[in-house]
Amino acid sequence: MKKLILYLLSIVCLCTEALADSTFVVSGITYKLSDDNTVNVTSQKEGLIANSLNDSILAIPGHVKYGGKKYIVRTIEEEAFTKMCNFKRVIIGEGVQEIKDCAFAGCANLEAIDIPAEKMYYRYA
Repeated sequence: MKKLILYLLSIVCLCTEALADSTFVVSGITYKLSDDNTVNVTSQKEGLIANSLNDSILAIPGHVKYGGKKYIVRTIEEEAFTKMCNFKRVIIGEGVQEIKDCAFAGCANLEAIDIPAEKMYYRYA
């Protein structure tokens, strides 16, 4: 019985560690790894992003380097920046293909979003 409990605990620890490794922060923006070696911008912690802003501009790159690898940024997930009021302008890099529902909902000071010329899918609810 003790061996079974230890075995189950070790599996839980390994799964928790794997989940923790699936997200990372670069320049104050939190990214989540996808199955196809791309990343999505995921829910942010305001303290992280506030410290990285320059002149109230949030720049979301089309590519990001982490752990010696270069990842394509594909999606800005639902509510990724919800209720963050510390930026006025968002610049989205080439390669980002989708902005999901309410990604910038409640961003009271947001005045402009610069979207690249290539095709992008945006759902507004």
